[in-house]
Amino acid sequence: MPLHDVKCSKCGHIQELFFQPGDRPSTYACDWCDRVQDFKPLLSSPRIVMAGERPVETELEKSAADGLF
Repeated sequence: MPLHDVKCSKCGHIQELFFQPGDRPSTYACDWCDRVQDFKPLLSSPRIVMAGERPVETELEKSAADGLF
């Protein structure tokens, strides 16, 4: 699920919003000041959050625990 950074125009707070592709919100509420405003993401590449275990990280954790890394 992609994460997008948005900045509140009133208080300047930056927060992350996530949504499914195609379900982009038109407005959002700031977590700090509760102001509802238009959704305008900051210019950056979206980060992707993967669900579940990742096999490469699992193997690295096992080898580090065994002292082989």
